Amino acid sequence: MLHSKNNNQYAGKLFEQLLCDSNIENPYPDKISKEEFAIVKKDAIDAKNYLPSGGRYSWIGDKYNDRGDIIQDGTVYWEIKYTNGSNGTWYNTSVYILDKYGIDYKSFLKPLYTLYEKNNIPYSKTNNSPVTVAMSKTIRHINFELAEQLRKTASNINIQVCSKLYNILSNNTELKNIFFNDMLLKRTKRNIADFLFVYDYKKHTAKIINIYDIIVNNSIRINGQSLIFGDKIRITLSWQNGAGLNNPTIRVFLID
Repeated sequence: MLHSKNNNQYAGKLFEQLLCDSNIENPYPDKISKEEFAIVKKDAIDAKNYLPSGGRYSWIGDKYNDRGDIIQDGTVYWEIKYTNGSNGTWYNTSVYILDKYGIDYKSFLKPLYTLYEKNNIPYSKTNNSPVTVAMSKTIRHINFELAEQLRKTASNINIQVCSKLYNILSNNTELKNIFFNDMLLKRTKRNIADFLFVYDYKKHTAKIINIYDIIVNNSIRINGQSLIFGDKIRITLSWQNGAGLNNPTIRVFLID
């Protein structure tokens, strides 16, 4: 059984807790059904076999903790991803963090403004999202041709922005290291988990990624709308609620 998008957050939190204690009751009865609780519990029991044995694991995901979701023996921090086929998103942040690195993202959006005006789409040049969520949804569900035009335009914009960012970082080692640390350390957080544990509930497989292996090599290359650091971390420019419409975002993925 696949977890619905709406309940995925709660399934993930439940999975973390069951990794630490498989005897707990369902903490989210309004969000997770008895059937799904049983499935997540079974997954957690299976996943526990992939973690170092003999350790004492405690859940810390109920607190705002810089270092992960569970802690092993009071010293080793783990970030947990309960996912359906990938390492999951390590970090999401606003694309406007690029101001810090000398890039005004809005200055690239003129081709989108032209499309909005041509098609009578209400928009704002001052809001971080030029088009509202409601309008984005309407366009994507009714005008497929326009949505595709906007997607292609937004993709070209992100390729241009990524190219400029690559050139800036390639010529400034100090700034490149700051950007890398911001993305890996989740911008404002001072500490980081020791390991990332990814459980694929489709395949019932798990992988462990040592975070410090990623830090060792932060060489940089460009791939379309993404920057790749050391073949271990991919930083991608995207839009979350309709390409070219709402919520331009930076998404960070760990590459195994």
